[in-house]
Amino acid sequence: MNRWSVAKSYAPTAQFILARQAPKGNTRMQIGNSRLYVTGLIGLLALSIATGCTTSKITGNIGPDGEQIAFKRYERHADIDFLHHFTRTVYHEPGVYFGPSGDDQIQVVSEWGRPNFIRKFKSMTGEHVVEWLYRDNCLLFQFIRDELVFTGPITGVEEVLLSHGRPDSYDIYSTDAGVQSMNFVYSGLIFSKLENFKFNNDKLILKSTGN
Repeated sequence: MNRWSVAKSYAPTAQFILARQAPKGNTRMQIGNSRLYVTGLIGLLALSIATGCTTSKITGNIGPDGEQIAFKRYERHADIDFLHHFTRTVYHEPGVYFGPSGDDQIQVVSEWGRPNFIRKFKSMTGEHVVEWLYRDNCLLFQFIRDELVFTGPITGVEEVLLSHGRPDSYDIYSTDAGVQSMNFVYSGLIFSKLENFKFNNDKLILKSTGN
């Protein structure tokens, strides 16, 4: 009989694997309109961050036993430019006409209420992503076509985007050691000094300022 299982691995950072176990070890990811999927993911996430915000280490979407892992999406064009983004604003508060779409979003709202902030973006692989932030609970949810594809804690990346908006320049890369690094650089008329933020696996590790 098929069953839902949730596993946590790669301590000390939490990585949640939600898979539907099929007979004979045929494990596959199922992201869909399942209340059990959403409830299990939300419940375990709440337990994992009960002592504060942590950073999920996203190393790929295939686990050690061949199972698919829900992974975080990143914006393809995160910096400000004249082609994609004319303003620094990244997130906005949901308006009076906000309403969830699809079973997964309805389930999240029923568990956590309205999100504090919302944004839409195109991912590195061209997916159209809707992202919700629950800042008071340190929670982030990502949806594609109204289906929940990832949830995790709010990290240093989101906090800087909330406080500073879109950077003037942005780059993301992976090191040989499997660490995902990002750099945000802020300059221009709004900021009196150049500011640089460096992240490893979404955790802010360096903030520097200069003229």
